[in-house]
Amino acid sequence: MAGDEHSKTAGTINKTFSLGIAASRILQQETKDRNESANAIINELILRNLRKERSLRRVKVLSATNLAMRCLTEKLSDADMIEIGEKLGNDYLIKDISVEATGTLSVEGIIETMKVLYESSESDHNGIRDIIIAHYAGAKFSLLLGTMWKRIITSAGGDVKFLTDDNAVIFEFNST
Repeated sequence: MAGDEHSKTAGTINKTFSLGIAASRILQQETKDRNESANAIINELILRNLRKERSLRRVKVLSATNLAMRCLTEKLSDADMIEIGEKLGNDYLIKDISVEATGTLSVEGIIETMKVLYESSESDHNGIRDIIIAHYAGAKFSLLLGTMWKRIITSAGGDVKFLTDDNAVIFEFNST
């Protein structure tokens, strides 16, 4: 950052920096698409990325390989996976991950936390909002994750259903 001076507006600091040509073009298009200032978009992106990095440092998630997780979970019954998912979803330390990552235990904060922790995609169709998280650790792990996140979302007042497959969980929210 080339320059650094305090703004006359309370709560802001002016910084000077350079953008690459590609980033500048994308930012220019985003300002048009969103009808927002470049400053607002940059602030949003920086804040989101810093929260993500901070939450991952603070959470210190146990990193197990997908194969190891699959081997551990495939030996347990579906009932065991549901029980473990319910216990994890009720645990205040697990719920605190969302608070650390987003500053809130709201449904939207929980969804943002899921997006930070897993590969994800989102769609909205016919009044149904789908959030898909991928993990590559097997169907039993999908059941555990679906149960855990449903419990957490429900505790924050959300109404969600989930579907599982071998490597992903689809969460369905009514948009209306």
